[in-house]
Amino acid sequence: MKKRIEIIKKVENNYLTKENIESGSISDILQFYNFHGGLYKLGEVLDAQIQLPNLYGGNPFDADISVWLDAINSEDYNSVLRMTQTVNSEQLTDATYLYLKDMTAIADSIFPARKDFSPLYNDTWTVSQIHESGWVLYSVETKETKMGNTINVENMIIEIQ
Repeated sequence: MKKRIEIIKKVENNYLTKENIESGSISDILQFYNFHGGLYKLGEVLDAQIQLPNLYGGNPFDADISVWLDAINSEDYNSVLRMTQTVNSEQLTDATYLYLKDMTAIADSIFPARKDFSPLYNDTWTVSQIHESGWVLYSVETKETKMGNTINVENMIIEIQ
């Protein structure tokens, strides 16, 4: 019972700060405003490195992003914008490994050595159809997380009707 309480407290620590709660719960809002305020030229790819919150605690993760205006549909008064985002695999793997190792230590379980822990990958693709007024008409965000032979895919769809 004591170990269960320790594990619960460890998980609860992820929700003790305002920043952790916000960064874990506003992904749909961030998707909606993803392209807001940018100046885009048709076909021009904008590349940057950003930092993303680390929900395990510790330093934020580095991520590479690319954003571009893919199409202008003048007859339908909308445009299509796209974004790709790749989280630094080494930073993500290290943070996940340390978190899981701490959780396992609380439960007195054996955990593999870091060298035996498979790399973790996290990629996100977003495509949004935006009306000329600036309103998002349709947006699909796909997040893919891979580790070894395991792949987790999450889709978030926003549609204005």
